[in-house]
Amino acid sequence: MKKIVTIFSGIDIFGLAFAQYFEMVLAVEKDKSAVHNLKINRERFHPNLTIWHRDIYDIKDEEIDKWRGVHGLIGGPPCQAFSSARHGFSEDDKRLAGLDEYLRWVEGIQPEFFVFENTFGLDQGKKKKYFKQFKEKAKSLGYKIKDKELNTHDYGSAQKRKRIIVVGVQESANWTFTFPEPVSESKKKFVRDILKDEALGEYKPYSKKQRDIIKHVPEGGHWKHLPTEDLIERALEGNYKKRDGGMTGTYRRLHRDKACPTLMTSPSQRNTMLTHPIWDRPLSIAEYRRAMGIPEEYQLEGKIKEKYTAIGNAVPYEFGLAISKAIVESQKQKVPIVVQATQEEKEWKQPNFPLENDDDFKQLDLFSIESQEEEWGQLKLF
Repeated sequence: MKKIVTIFSGIDIFGLAFAQYFEMVLAVEKDKSAVHNLKINRERFHPNLTIWHRDIYDIKDEEIDKWRGVHGLIGGPPCQAFSSARHGFSEDDKRLAGLDEYLRWVEGIQPEFFVFENTFGLDQGKKKKYFKQFKEKAKSLGYKIKDKELNTHDYGSAQKRKRIIVVGVQESANWTFTFPEPVSESKKKFVRDILKDEALGEYKPYSKKQRDIIKHVPEGGHWKHLPTEDLIERALEGNYKKRDGGMTGTYRRLHRDKACPTLMTSPSQRNTMLTHPIWDRPLSIAEYRRAMGIPEEYQLEGKIKEKYTAIGNAVPYEFGLAISKAIVESQKQKVPIVVQATQEEKEWKQPNFPLENDDDFKQLDLFSIESQEEEWGQLKLF
């Protein structure tokens, strides 16, 4: 199998999906808990995987260069700096360096293809210019670039999660990437598909106040559907007087027949609640896993907060399968490599044949010693 590297790996569900078609040989992650989970799953899923428990920004260029020649590079820097859910965007945010860091790895290992994944907020507002610069630099490194905003729910995930995918393919490669087609409506998953007959399970319970409020919210509703103004005021707290009709994640209860909203790193934060459709509790770890499509065989250890964070930062497994399969299918569709003519070649005119006079011979420019001396010297006729 062709080898690929994954960076900003997390628990690497994206890489787990790609492992259906490629061999994972290196994962880079600085979070201790995530690295632990990578290690306990290595034998089952990636027996030849090297794991670097390091801050990626501290890795030297010469260390990256040693991986030159691997077939692909996948991953995406932390998306919090670009998230549309984040109201205060700062151009001084150190996490912006993740874009340049990703390209440092592209330049260092020179993979035949790379897949960059991030939040759709990267292509909005002030952040657009950084995204544009990223693509322009990738092109300057010799890659054909295709990018698209995709919703993971359209590719088999029970979760609605809008992501930006950038795929780069070396200019010298005889294939070009084609994005996958969405699944049919009959194959789409919904909240009911992540639920099982479990009233209990591993989860972080709501506070008493939260339970007293959420029990009044109907399936598929949120704070707007609370029956009294007193409950609405208690739910919104300081936002009560300045509410503008938004904040639909506040005291939200999921609906079984709808897609699951984007998983956050906690399902119990007031403004991004992910409440079970029936029970007065947030989604459990098991339900979080199913919403992310994580295979049952994948082990996940750690404190409950670490598990929620790890899953919330992952890429849905089914989505990763769709992208990785599209890479493989695109590689099968060979396209002719078009060689661009130089300006001199474009201006050259074919001489008239047969050659009958001196003017015809001059068109060939064979006797221009100054211009052809070097070329004739290379012929070594005798």
